Amino acid sequence: MQASLAFAFHFDRAIIEELDLIQRLLALPLGSRSVQDFIKVQTYMPLATGRLKKPARFNWSRLQRTVGQGDVILFGLGTEAERSDPEKIEIRLRCIAPANRALTEMDLHLPYGYQGHLSLGAAVLAGCSDADGLVATVFEQFVVHIGLAAGVVVAAPSHSEAVGVAICSGGMPGTELDARTGRLWGARRTWGPYAREPEWGTFLQRRHADAIGGPAAIRAAVEPFAVLEAGDIVYVQLTPYADALSPAAEAKRVALEALMQPILGAPSSRAP
Repeated sequence: MQASLAFAFHFDRAIIEELDLIQRLLALPLGSRSVQDFIKVQTYMPLATGRLKKPARFNWSRLQRTVGQGDVILFGLGTEAERSDPEKIEIRLRCIAPANRALTEMDLHLPYGYQGHLSLGAAVLAGCSDADGLVATVFEQFVVHIGLAAGVVVAAPSHSEAVGVAICSGGMPGTELDARTGRLWGARRTWGPYAREPEWGTFLQRRHADAIGGPAAIRAAVEPFAVLEAGDIVYVQLTPYADALSPAAEAKRVALEALMQPILGAPSSRAP
């Protein structure tokens, strides 16, 4: 079974001032196409109402102008709603201007200023000849430039589950996914000072990596497929994408979580 992937970003750079970073995400190669080729709709949330606008046809130039006015809380781009779960792509990022952040009181308690995600369904990734290279490109072209506080790459059997874990919100009440995302929602208050619990892919601030022995200790304890380093960020990927849902990936995740205990601020969301 191929996995859907969802990148979760918790960061401190005002994307509204760096929209070229969004263009890098749109230009990501997916086989013979790019992410932008799949994007059909866009929406945004005005500061004045705090409610998402009805989705409209994708027009990046128009959205850039709207965001540039400085009174937008977040924007979203994606495939059309009727697309099947494995065919979906979604980008959603908070982009409120720093001067207006105090007006969004619900998130002032978080130790980071902004959050967002990029998600790719399994069918989309099936057309990508080098999914591992794609993940590395997101790391190099986007993650290391946004003032990352914490982040992960969630691999899951469905797009909806990957997104739910990435954004810490999803699942019907009473389900295991609902319980897990509820614990993650509470854990957000620790991310930045602490790392986010590990997933198939885990982004660490350099100081967090150093606190558990650095990349060398991670390699020795976990034997991950890849450890990438750039600037103040270390990225740990447990297995090749082809094995993202394998028992080996889960075994390595458990080993990484054990190593990361000193830098985790809350119990695991997988705890009973």
